[in-house]
Amino acid sequence: MTPDTSAMHVRGEFESFILMPYDKSDTGTIVHESYHAIRYMFEQHDLEMTNEAVAYHLGYLVSEIVELALE
Repeated sequence: MTPDTSAMHVRGEFESFILMPYDKSDTGTIVHESYHAIRYMFEQHDLEMTNEAVAYHLGYLVSEIVELALE
């Protein structure tokens, strides 16, 4: 796990932020912090966290973060 990483959420709003060092974050850290954001999204929308739904959103978010980091 990379130090100094965090998933932050705006209480009562549908916003989450993942903060991590741009050049030092490994795949495990990206997935870990992404999971926190996905879990919060499901909680805010009062959705059931089924395996497939979480896996889909987690895969999407991690792919977007990796793509952004490679630009």
